[in-house]
Amino acid sequence: MCFTLSPSAQHNTIRGVKVIIVFFSAIVLVFASGAARAQSPSERNPDVSNKALITKSTPGINEDAFRNKNVSAAAAALHKIADDYYAWRNENYPVQSSYVGLHTWDNRLTDYSPAKIEERARHVHALLEKVRAMKTDNWSKDERIDWILFRAQLENVDFGNRVLKFERTNPQVYVGECTNGIFSLLKKEYDTPRRRAVAATARLKLMPALLKQGLSNLQDPVKLYAQLAIQSARSIDPLLNNSLTALDVDLPPNEPAACFCCRSTLRRWK
Repeated sequence: MCFTLSPSAQHNTIRGVKVIIVFFSAIVLVFASGAARAQSPSERNPDVSNKALITKSTPGINEDAFRNKNVSAAAAALHKIADDYYAWRNENYPVQSSYVGLHTWDNRLTDYSPAKIEERARHVHALLEKVRAMKTDNWSKDERIDWILFRAQLENVDFGNRVLKFERTNPQVYVGECTNGIFSLLKKEYDTPRRRAVAATARLKLMPALLKQGLSNLQDPVKLYAQLAIQSARSIDPLLNNSLTALDVDLPPNEPAACFCCRSTLRRWK
């Protein structure tokens, strides 16, 4: 036997099912709303400002950039050392400076006292050790050439200070200081005659003390060097007598006395 519901009964059943569905949906919405209100704002919106995104790679360190920067700094340091050395050398050897055209210290002679000789030698040796310690493997070709040339210059001076010791063995050091001290003021008209004459007079006054210091320093003179120095001393009179007349323009009144004193001291070398 088959039972069927009347149309009115079917309508009532469907309406009841809809009511039940609406009821349960309302319950779910109420619970969901309560759960959302129970969460704190920080839980709903976590702070990720300090979190790295795995999709964004960190840029790598450019080692070549650091290496090039270090090489440039080292090369600049070498140039600074060289500039300082040349300035120091020019001031400590005023006659040589005059000879090559730098006339800042035309009224001075080189200080050859033992203390000053030792001080200069220590300075050059310390500078040489600093230059030798530089790591130049990564330097450019031009920078390495600069380093080699500057090191060679320092090694030449250091060798002279340690081995040759010309201040103790070569009288030409002192005779040459006197002759070049005057000739460097005469060979070029870089200034007015009067100013050059004043500078020459100042150097002439310093020569007797310089030659006396030289006699004290020469503990182990080499015979050949001594003979050459004697020949130079014997031929200095024309330089002091005749050549200086080119500067005889408003000379200080004590110039002839200074010139005579210098010649008298030089005769002791003959």
